[in-house]
Amino acid sequence: MLATALGPRTYASALYQFQGAYSNLETFRVERQMNRQPLETLEPLEIPESRKLRERAIYCHRLAVAAGDPQFTLKLNAIADEWEAKAAQADAKAASDKK
Repeated sequence: MLATALGPRTYASALYQFQGAYSNLETFRVERQMNRQPLETLEPLEIPESRKLRERAIYCHRLAVAAGDPQFTLKLNAIADEWEAKAAQADAKAASDKK
């Protein structure tokens, strides 16, 4: 049906162009796969101790806000304050170790 609509020469020409484009695409794909280099593996980043302590303190503060018991809230806030103080000490220690 396509051959009669386009004529025999036009159909053959279109088919020839399509085959050429397809073979170029396949050549491109093969060359790209051959030139690929493996990705470098990334080492996991070490989370500083001060950041871990601050995250614990934030978690405690959030829990204290959600708690309904005032005594429990006071205890959680005290624990969070201790962790924040430890985080500040860890930051100071890390800064002195770098110098």
